[in-house]
Parts: sequence; structure tokens; C-alpha cells
Amino acid sequence: MDLLVKLGFNNSYAYCCQNVDIYQVYYDSVNALFRLVDIAISIYKKNQNRFALAAAFHKKGVFYSYINDHQNALQYFKTQ
Repeated sequence: MDLLVKLGFNNSYAYCCQNVDIYQVYYDSVNALFRLVDIAISIYKKNQNRFALAAAFHKKGVFYSYINDHQNALQYFKTQ
């Protein structure tokens, strides 16, 4: 993923960060997943990519539901 940043492929990098749960077996904690999806959210906001931003908010809600934090999950499911 570092190569994507180096080459300036920010949207591709954000997409990988957003879909990091595919690789969650490689991460030590769910906090790493939250950190990466937050990077995706930041990039999508900067690029004003509303569709991808909505998908990233949904993904963050899914991560909260993984850890049974349903209050925060609902917050991100409602965020647009």
C-alpha cells in the first residue's frame, strides 16, 4: 500500500484502507482497522467523493458492530 501513496494514487490507497477488513487476520487489533478506515474517510472528504465516503462510513459502522458497539455502529450507518 505504501507504493500507492508514493505514486500518488490516493483514491486507490483510500479504497484499500476502507476494505482492510479483508486482511484483518494480518492485523493485531481492530484499532488498526479503525485507523485505516479513518485514513480512507479523510482522503474521501478531501477529494469530495461522497459515494466513497458513504461506503467508508458504512464500513466503519460494520467495524463497530464487530466489537458489539452498536450505538456507534448506528451512528456511522446514519452518517452521510
